[in-house]
Amino acid sequence: MKNHVAAVAAASLLVLTGACASSSEVPSPAPATPDAEPLPAPGAAKRKPPVEGELISPVIAFRGKGPEWNLEVQNTGGWTHKATWAWGTGPAATGTLVYAPGDDGGLHLDGTLTTTEGDRPTKVTLTPGDCVDADNVHHDHAVTVAIAGLDKVTGCGDLAK
Repeated sequence: MKNHVAAVAAASLLVLTGACASSSEVPSPAPATPDAEPLPAPGAAKRKPPVEGELISPVIAFRGKGPEWNLEVQNTGGWTHKATWAWGTGPAATGTLVYAPGDDGGLHLDGTLTTTEGDRPTKVTLTPGDCVDADNVHHDHAVTVAIAGLDKVTGCGDLAK
């Protein structure tokens, strides 16, 4: 009986150490639970934590404009958005913006747009409230667009309904 217990213990030890020694892979993390918070995007340290159960940005789609520019934003899943910025007659800049909840009631999107001069950090703020554009059209948000190296611009726009 004593030999049998020793043999079982030795075999168990060989199986355990053999499995670890022969595996060159790093174990995968446990799968996320349905109520797990999404991973924060770069720069998320300044953001509020997401509201429980809120796994998608409140910005599904947005179109904004100002004098000689326009902005289109489309959610691509979670807190990530595809953005297209066009101004004047130059080529459009495109990139990715990530929803960044704030404490001021505005909707904030931070990311990077690629221009003909390269990648530029970009911040877009959508402020709820009546906004009247240069054509005297009413919109449901004021929009501020700040692209590194360019003047900050303001205009009006609407979230998808």
